[in-house]
Amino acid sequence: MILALLVVLAQSPQGQSTQPSTPRLGVEFDKNGWPVDAGRTAPSASPRVEEKPRVALPQAAPLGESKPSPAAAEIQAVLPATPAAGSFSSCLGSVGEPAIFRSLGVVRLQWRIRVLGSDGAVLAEREVVQFTDTADPGRERLEFSDGRIYVRENGRVQAQRHGVPWPTLEPQAAEELDRFALHARFPWLLCDAAKYVAVPAVTSADAADRGASRWRFQAAGNADSVGPPIVATAVPYVEVVAADPAAGMSELRHGITGSSTTRRARLEDWRELHGLRLPFRRSYLDEQGRKNCVLELIAFEPGVDSAKASFRLQ
Repeated sequence: MILALLVVLAQSPQGQSTQPSTPRLGVEFDKNGWPVDAGRTAPSASPRVEEKPRVALPQAAPLGESKPSPAAAEIQAVLPATPAAGSFSSCLGSVGEPAIFRSLGVVRLQWRIRVLGSDGAVLAEREVVQFTDTADPGRERLEFSDGRIYVRENGRVQAQRHGVPWPTLEPQAAEELDRFALHARFPWLLCDAAKYVAVPAVTSADAADRGASRWRFQAAGNADSVGPPIVATAVPYVEVVAADPAAGMSELRHGITGSSTTRRARLEDWRELHGLRLPFRRSYLDEQGRKNCVLELIAFEPGVDSAKASFRLQ
């Protein structure tokens, strides 16, 4: 063993000492530029990694403070801030923002109306051409194949037949104009707080309504914000039904308060057109749930020159 140690010592380089060197005054630096402090271990000789500058990320908005969609912002003027308002604004957003609808200008719609018997047979059929100003809820025009023309502008209703003024038709014209305006502007007209206010939906005994979401809107001009009126008045209302809010609206209902008759139209054949989703078929149901009248949208042309669709009769 002693002989082996002697052999190793004999092979060591000359002048190399096994004793530690005497510490020197001042700060020493290693070959990588790091200061070497006495009594401390020098850093690793691995190459220095340059740190990339951090990119400032935008802070996430707190939950519940995200910017609402345009549809949600507009519907808040009609519906109070409740979960029902949120679910309705989601349905509304799924068919297109109100601003998109208003940007279409004057729209020409052509309807095919079929009246059905209890067995589903077609009893009568007719077509109606409608002009509606999406930017002005008071401008409507209807043209019937029998020569009747109904118009409304700034609340004034006029009627004529074969070019001859027909004042006795004006009450009927007002009803027809309201009904077709509802279909042409649905559901975006419900965002107009000057025309509609939200009211609690009436309890339904229909088994088909169980689990469905329903929203009811009443004509704002007849709504009493303080309390119930002293004398009961008939007020038009609109009700929207969604069997599955995530899937969109499934039914439109409208009627007059105080009346036991509610007209129900099933919304079918949804299509995308000009940035909107429209039900191209609205099937009215009788009390037994059978189709008795079908409105089919066979033309939808936005951007019509207003000179071709006067909303006032000469």
